Amino acid sequence: MKHSFFLFFTTLILVFSCNKKTTESTVVTDSVEAAENDRYFEMADSSVFHIGDHVFELTTISKADFEALPDLFKNMDTSETNRMRAYASVVSRKGDSLGITCANNKIIYMINNNDEDDDAFANYTFLKDMPEINQWLLMGTYYEAYGYLLIDKNSGDFTALYGMPVVSPDKKYIITFNQDLQANFTFNGFQLFEMKQSKPVLIGEKELYTWGPDQVKWKGANTLLIQQAQSNFTDPEQDLSTTYAEMKMK
Repeated sequence: MKHSFFLFFTTLILVFSCNKKTTESTVVTDSVEAAENDRYFEMADSSVFHIGDHVFELTTISKADFEALPDLFKNMDTSETNRMRAYASVVSRKGDSLGITCANNKIIYMINNNDEDDDAFANYTFLKDMPEINQWLLMGTYYEAYGYLLIDKNSGDFTALYGMPVVSPDKKYIITFNQDLQANFTFNGFQLFEMKQSKPVLIGEKELYTWGPDQVKWKGANTLLIQQAQSNFTDPEQDLSTTYAEMKMK
């Protein structure tokens, strides 16, 4: 979808530039082009959008508002060995093999593949225990891409995630977030899951184009705080800017 957007954007420029004949027409053309782009961005990244049957509405907040809530991932140990230590009886690594023992005694093996073939390369890393939803969280790194996996502690069932998951205070919802505005190798936006019969069920997703979520925190059962990375389309070489928003789920 990102590629179709840039094709659309380039096509607009070509169509309007072909009609430039005078300074006056250039000004008019530029105004029309800007209006078309604004309408597209409004449609693509509106402050109100849907994920499944849920409506999300964003309003601007300050950095201080965002930082008033703790960062759940700030103190995560960078060593996989250290992260696994507390769960040594059920989570272990031997070389390229990561083993996870489930409550039903089924053992899940996640085996790294360091083959240089683009489609085969895969490395799996244990990230953390998520006891609030009875899942283990892993990260998968692939050729020019990455993703996350939830593994059910009881059954060993997998749930593939586009981004890092955060669980609502009432443990009813999981929202994942990922920002990839510059490389464009992975999904940029949100996924929403609902816990049903102790299983995460995908409700839907929202892909974004003009900004991406760098961090997400639940403020309440239906409110999230977002740290946003904003694209600068007038100067692609400039670093992304940072803004903050409150996101209400209805």
